[in-house]
Amino acid sequence: MAFSPDDIYKLFIVKRTQVEMLADRGYLIPNDEIEMFLENPNSLQPTPELLADFVRRYTPENARTFSREAMSLTYTDENNNKTYVYFVPPTTKVKQGVGVVNAFIDTSVEMGANVGIIITNEGFTSDARKTLDTLTEPIIQVFFDHQLYINPTTHMMTPRHTRLSPEERRSFLTKYKLQPRQILVISIDDPIVRYYGWNVGDIIKIERFNLATNKTMVKSSIAYRIVSRVRFDVEKKPAVKVTS
Repeated sequence: MAFSPDDIYKLFIVKRTQVEMLADRGYLIPNDEIEMFLENPNSLQPTPELLADFVRRYTPENARTFSREAMSLTYTDENNNKTYVYFVPPTTKVKQGVGVVNAFIDTSVEMGANVGIIITNEGFTSDARKTLDTLTEPIIQVFFDHQLYINPTTHMMTPRHTRLSPEERRSFLTKYKLQPRQILVISIDDPIVRYYGWNVGDIIKIERFNLATNKTMVKSSIAYRIVSRVRFDVEKKPAVKVTS
């Protein structure tokens, strides 16, 4: 399938956000991805030259065209935890079927991945969604392209989110004499929770800042939320437009 210049621009943005996301989760990023997406001064507004490099980078050998699948990769952190990221190729079908999902899960297991991330531009059939929803191991995350057009952590209105370590979690519950069920919740489908890959039961510290008169940021409030199974409709596309 041929990709238009607009498609290529959008896929550059999606891949860039994916690389930032894995870096922020503590995974080791290959040098070529660091140079293209994290250190390149043009990555925020990719130039035609950078987009041409992007197309060459993800055009497989002996192939004539750019490939979404070529952007797939397994990342490893310092503790040897692995995340397998799979970019689903375009399909002529309306929705991705259970075959695509099962193949993705099988590959994640073969790679020894603790987490599998599937990135697609199409929705899923009911059987495919059921397979994703009932799987407990490895952990599977689904991102649609439109959800990665923007890195949610970089918006100036986004407060700082930090997950409490197990020791901090115990100390927090003990200090305030709380049970987890007494803490206000944040959805497992919240964009920040999804970005960092946090899990149900994690306690998140949220720090809000105000801009002081001397143009420095001052802390204004701290809140705590526990990640809950409350779900959103993640397939619904927001009114976000990405253009080159």
